Amino acid sequence: MANLTLTQCQSALERLKKDISDVSQATFIEWCNFANRQFYDYIVGIDPERYIDQSNTYTVTSEPQTSALPSDFYHIQPTECGFYEIDSNSKNTDKRLVRTGFGSQTKGYYIQGTNVVFTGMSGSEQFRLRYIPVLTTETALSDSIILDEIYLQAFVADLDVLYSQWDEESGMESLADFRFVRTLSALGQTIKKEPRAYALSDFSQYY
Repeated sequence: MANLTLTQCQSALERLKKDISDVSQATFIEWCNFANRQFYDYIVGIDPERYIDQSNTYTVTSEPQTSALPSDFYHIQPTECGFYEIDSNSKNTDKRLVRTGFGSQTKGYYIQGTNVVFTGMSGSEQFRLRYIPVLTTETALSDSIILDEIYLQAFVADLDVLYSQWDEESGMESLADFRFVRTLSALGQTIKKEPRAYALSDFSQYY
């Protein structure tokens, strides 16, 4: 499945509203960015593995040591994110640093603006940062959003709320918002961790 383009979303909204010729391209792209970020944050809470960046590693040789965070760093959430130890054989591990604070002697880290400060290190160690990156801003109708084509209805429902706000139709806005919440709930039930993997019975253990 391919991700939706802004052009596809514009065409679908036009079919729904019958005429959106008075909506400028700049306004429509802005709406798409609003909606795309909303879905991004929502899905990150369900399945962060879809978007986690793990390309950055840090070698810590002293404490406290201050290092720059990636330029596209958005946040670290409790699930699947953080600084993970890399062992002496350069293998990833599931050992994750804890959050500490200024002056702490505990082995860990804390975020200070655009930097990370490592604390309580006893020697040279290496860590892999797994984090949620900032979502890229869409600038053209040919750009794609984060949703697959099968979720066109949910995205258009979100755009419909924004259109109704812009059109200053409070009654239609309430109705559109109700429809959007309903489609968002359905999307939350189908977008999940390992979306294309299903549990299969292991009959090799049966006897």
